[in-house]
Amino acid sequence: ISAGSAVGSFNNLRHHLNIIYSGNKWTSKIKAFHQSAENDFPFYNTALSDTPLQYQVNSALEQKGLLFENFFKLNKSQDLELIIWYQNNEREIPPNMLKLEDKSTQSDESLRLTTEWKKSFGQNDIYIRSALFNESILYEDISSETISSSMSSTVISEIEAKIKTGKDQLLSFGLNNTNTSAKADAYNGNIKQNRFSIFSLYKIALFNKKLESVIGLRQEMMSTSSIPITWSAGLKYTLSKWLSLNFNSGKVYRLPTLNDLYWVPGGNPNLLPESGYTSDLGLKFTISKKSIDLRFCPNIFNRNISNWIIWLPEQSFWTPQNLMEVWSRGLETRTELNYTLKDLSVKLSLLSGYVLSTNEKKKSENDLSVGKQIIYVPIYSGSGKLSVSYKSFKLCYSQSYTGYRFISSDNSQYLAPYTLANIYMAYNFKFEKFNTDFFLRLNNIFNENYQVVMNRAMPLINYQLGINFNFYHTKKTKK
Repeated sequence: ISAGSAVGSFNNLRHHLNIIYSGNKWTSKIKAFHQSAENDFPFYNTALSDTPLQYQVNSALEQKGLLFENFFKLNKSQDLELIIWYQNNEREIPPNMLKLEDKSTQSDESLRLTTEWKKSFGQNDIYIRSALFNESILYEDISSETISSSMSSTVISEIEAKIKTGKDQLLSFGLNNTNTSAKADAYNGNIKQNRFSIFSLYKIALFNKKLESVIGLRQEMMSTSSIPITWSAGLKYTLSKWLSLNFNSGKVYRLPTLNDLYWVPGGNPNLLPESGYTSDLGLKFTISKKSIDLRFCPNIFNRNISNWIIWLPEQSFWTPQNLMEVWSRGLETRTELNYTLKDLSVKLSLLSGYVLSTNEKKKSENDLSVGKQIIYVPIYSGSGKLSVSYKSFKLCYSQSYTGYRFISSDNSQYLAPYTLANIYMAYNFKFEKFNTDFFLRLNNIFNENYQVVMNRAMPLINYQLGINFNFYHTKKTKK
């Protein structure tokens, strides 16, 4: 049993309860949570120079949810799992910096059910999966007397077989059917979409597992669209105990979603599907000596996508559009350093990103977006985290950097870079059958004034203080 509560800035309250009960042939997990907040934080309004400091309004939220997971061992060769997930979000939609007030609200409710049955035949397995997703959205704007509701239902059925064709070989193949229907004021009627797909995957390991490769194929079918076969291929080669190489490539194809096509306002029924090719190449350096572990993983990638679907601001709302051809490429690195000595543990992780994502083809003669960075995609970004643990005490410091992000397709306007720093402290009291954690989290400790989306306020320095209780009990059961 695990239970906890936390309080924070702007009347933020969080509660959770987790219960796990396990027998010889089954395990059940229940997770429940509730969160509420006023979110009336102060911010510097850079859009209105005459009122630089003000408080966020119409920004309250309440979230609650329940997750119920069940895993059964029916016999030596059969397993069954059943998962139920319910969530409800009630939130006010705050105005942007150019508005003085806004009275709009949104209520989201979802119920998701998934099941999986597994049958083993020696080293071979068969899986039968099914899922049902029901979701509803109710949007209300008192000032404009607008009420918009939508309901969607998705039913997924899948069967998959995994067969070991050799000592280090695996073949898997299967069928999938996904049926989606939506009824919404925004869709101007009922919309249905059914996708049927055939997929397969083949894995093989060679040279004492120094070389591992995988290739996959997928063919989707729709009555309203002709969809090409997509594929993916991967290769991993271990050069030595401290160095390995990874290569992946594939063909991608993505149909517009129902929201992309029909949402009002903003939906675009004339959208074309995305298609293109992706590839990435990475190295993994690993050094382990006594109490020190070091990992360095650089990765370069390249993506060429035609008819890239992107939501862009247009007048008072956003709408999806097709960019003619997008070339995305870059370099990402991940570095991890772990040091352990008796009761002392030190962990350092660093992430960096350099991404160029540009439109490469004109949509019209006056298209100024060619060769320019796509909006809201930073060229430079990075983050770091340092954690120090000694016995029952833990201290973490994290910092992230987000570079310039353009907010116009011709790159004439941009949002300034920002750096966020956070501190986390925790202390654990251990007893015979339970332990207690006290924690304090400080966010944006340098009071950075920043925007993730143009003219949308973000909180300055804020905190969260909480406590977690964990209880464990084991008893012998009859076989």
